[in-house]
Amino acid sequence: MRNFSNLIRNYDQQKICQGCREVEGLFSSRRGNPNSQQAIGCQFHNTFLELEDCAREGCCGCRVFRRALLLCQVSSQDVKRLRSVHDPEQIWAKLEKDILEIRIGDSRIAHASARVQCLKTNSVGFTNLEPKLSLNEAKKWIEDCHEKHIDCTNLPWSDKNPSRLVHIFPDLKSVQLVDALLMGQVLYTALSYAWGGEGSAEDWSNHSEPFQLSKLPATIQHAIEVTKKLEISYIWIDALCINQSRPSSWEHESSKMHEVYGNAHVTLCACSSEKSTDGLFHFRDAWEFISEPCRLDDFWLANFDMALDEVRTKTHMFSRAWTLQEERLPPRILYLCGQRLYWSCVTSQHSELGQKDGTNSPRRRPYEGLNSTKSLRHPQEFLKTRYMGKEALLHQQWLEIVQDYTRRDIKNVKDRFLAISGLAAQYLVPFCSNEKVKREEYLAGLWRQTFAQDLAWSVQDAGRLSNSLRNTAPAPSWSWASLPLCTVLKMQDDFIGTKNFALLEKSGLGQGQADTTLQVTMRGASIKSVKVCGLLRQFVDDVSSWVDWSAIQSKEGRYNLAKYLAKSVHSVNNKNGNILVYEPHMQPIVGQLDYLFPKDEGSRCIKDLYCLKIGEASMLLLKKSEMIEKGDILLQGYRRAGISTGFREGFFANGEAELQDLVLM
Repeated sequence: MRNFSNLIRNYDQQKICQGCREVEGLFSSRRGNPNSQQAIGCQFHNTFLELEDCAREGCCGCRVFRRALLLCQVSSQDVKRLRSVHDPEQIWAKLEKDILEIRIGDSRIAHASARVQCLKTNSVGFTNLEPKLSLNEAKKWIEDCHEKHIDCTNLPWSDKNPSRLVHIFPDLKSVQLVDALLMGQVLYTALSYAWGGEGSAEDWSNHSEPFQLSKLPATIQHAIEVTKKLEISYIWIDALCINQSRPSSWEHESSKMHEVYGNAHVTLCACSSEKSTDGLFHFRDAWEFISEPCRLDDFWLANFDMALDEVRTKTHMFSRAWTLQEERLPPRILYLCGQRLYWSCVTSQHSELGQKDGTNSPRRRPYEGLNSTKSLRHPQEFLKTRYMGKEALLHQQWLEIVQDYTRRDIKNVKDRFLAISGLAAQYLVPFCSNEKVKREEYLAGLWRQTFAQDLAWSVQDAGRLSNSLRNTAPAPSWSWASLPLCTVLKMQDDFIGTKNFALLEKSGLGQGQADTTLQVTMRGASIKSVKVCGLLRQFVDDVSSWVDWSAIQSKEGRYNLAKYLAKSVHSVNNKNGNILVYEPHMQPIVGQLDYLFPKDEGSRCIKDLYCLKIGEASMLLLKKSEMIEKGDILLQGYRRAGISTGFREGFFANGEAELQDLVLM
């Protein structure tokens, strides 16, 4: 291995290593060819541990590069994984324009990467936080929000306490579960975290007497300590405040997350923890060494300040289904990450910047990172839109939430509706009068007023029917909730409805029930079938012939039908579920199956499909099922098989389709 660790003094009398001199050579090469747009790179260390040793010896460049890599690690486990990468995983620098990309891996594949800004002037200040977690800035954020942010104070759900809370004793050694409904309104925090880990299985939720804090998993212990340091004496934690041994209690309490998180003084989001035993109090390695302005060649190096949205996309806990609503329901969130704190409320967002310097001037903010997550909504935007009553925008955001939600994992698939019920309850608020839902209805994850558009979801790749949650969730085939966990889904933003489709299912509103948002949400989660009316036709003509997918798809991914210009053919891509039907001299109909057909049965299965027009450019692909009784009428039932968008005009004309009443199951 090459030796990159020899230190010298540069022209600023700072220590730099041989590796950083290699990086300097990139700037020299670029200066010799200023018009080149091609990225150039070099290896400058053998391992991350070698880079750390160099930083420890005082190399100013390695301190910047080390911090850049560590700031990209959201959890404590991420840092451990970074240090576990050894030979031959080399450290590379790649220069493109004014950005240095630091990569761990070979020159092509990176196991970890970070960016460093290269500036012609020393115009950006350095943040140097304490390696030990401090809550000083967090206290100021919370205080400012409660005292100055009127918009934030208007967003809590109510003034009620949760059913139970954890009371924290002043000595911080003991806690006790208390019946909070019997108390006056109190300030409390709510914890959002990832479950799991050895030693986390003991059930403390049925203890009525005080018990030792030290007996709880580390993440829960530390969240309780954070709460006390914020001068709050109560915290809500699902594992403690919901009786885990009583399923009825679990379902009842879990359906009220819009109240629990909506009324919390602040929600603690445990991003630094990947399981309940990881804890929150870790040495924050990025701040171990004080960094100062560092110049290589004629360029000053500056770390990027990771944006909160980037943290949100990287954190392990946001792969969990439950944490989606735990982040969207609270008016105020404190993100506890591995290297720094972040804050989000309706009015402001902050990241931890440390104390003021000796001149008593505010700390200069590090270079703002390039935001690759511009499509990510502000955590409190759904709450704000609900409060303003913008129904069309609220529906658009619901569709985005569903797209995010279906990608996530959940331990118990029967909780799939429950884990999003708080957001559904919030959605219903603009449709209420005197706290009763009047104008909207929840239908297995879809909405009555926008039912046709809500039906028009499509999967990126077809799954296997054996992984469907139609029976285990349980959810009807037309609901996204029936799809396998971690499915990539796309909703139709540009949907145009058709007068030929109607939802005929009788409304459950006004039938002598209270029709609160909670009741309507829970009732809607039990819907298994709906009666509709629409144009229905067979997908494939009887004369159509099966052809292999490889015979019609070109290398560019387009469809080559030159061999079949005067012949009706159909085909299915057995890898991703793309489906095609061609009739002579007309544009082919292309669709997407939800689930792959059984092997070698594609030709038969595709001929069993029917098409139901739900929009001007959208139709469901259906398969006949059993007859269903709706009222006093026996109707044909159909299960969803896929969707097609962008079909040609006239596909449902010329006597090919009939207007029918049917049942979607």
